[in-house]
Amino acid sequence: MFLPPNDSRGFLEACPPNDGLSSIIESAKELHMRRILSVAGASLGLHVLPFFVFDGYRELAFRVGLLFPHGHDIADILPVGGTGFAVLAIAIVGAGVLFERLLTSLAARD
Repeated sequence: MFLPPNDSRGFLEACPPNDGLSSIIESAKELHMRRILSVAGASLGLHVLPFFVFDGYRELAFRVGLLFPHGHDIADILPVGGTGFAVLAIAIVGAGVLFERLLTSLAARD
């Protein structure tokens, strides 16, 4: 919105007040972001738990970490495991968010 040069009102005073629709849209965006963050947190928790409990999942993280350029001696266990852990965490969170979006879209069709 352009103000005439002789208008002494500020920009915020010249704008019309928010209607109910914009507040509904903002609350829907906040609800969606909260749901995405809760799904990401749950997915990350489900990633951490098997990493510490199951040896096979830990081995998978180390094998994923070996795909990235590191040395292959005993001193590189932490960087290789950490890289694999991070890559698997990103993959798990992405899969959880996509799964939530799929369930949301299927529920909206009913």
